Amino acid sequence: MAVAHRHQRGAWAFAQKAANGSDAAKSTSRNHQVPLNPSDDPERMMAQRQILELVERATDRLPDVYRTVFVARVIEGLSIDETAELLDVRPETVKTRLHRARALVRKALADQIGPVLLDAFPFAGRRCERLTAAVMQRLGFTD
Repeated sequence: MAVAHRHQRGAWAFAQKAANGSDAAKSTSRNHQVPLNPSDDPERMMAQRQILELVERATDRLPDVYRTVFVARVIEGLSIDETAELLDVRPETVKTRLHRARALVRKALADQIGPVLLDAFPFAGRRCERLTAAVMQRLGFTD
């Protein structure tokens, strides 16, 4: 019973934010705080915050039809049926929009993080060639 009440309250709050305009719905992800473990080291906490900011920005850039479903399902924790009822769409539509929203968020994150990862692991020229040759030799794949 408490779970149903929590979902009703969350659905009501989400509906109010969505009804007050896209800016309110956009800000929903910013108001949701991911608890950080205080025993974590500062570098890890900073990395978690940076990743959260990237996800928030990617969520804010979603088209409204995808963002509302993404926020309702992922952030508010509503079920497919609850989200469908809230948005007055079929459950299949919720599934499709959530799938597309996740794909757009993944692409946005890859576009932002991908170049950073390439710089983090640069090709080291001859050193990489020597290492590759040594591994191939140990595996028995030498000419």
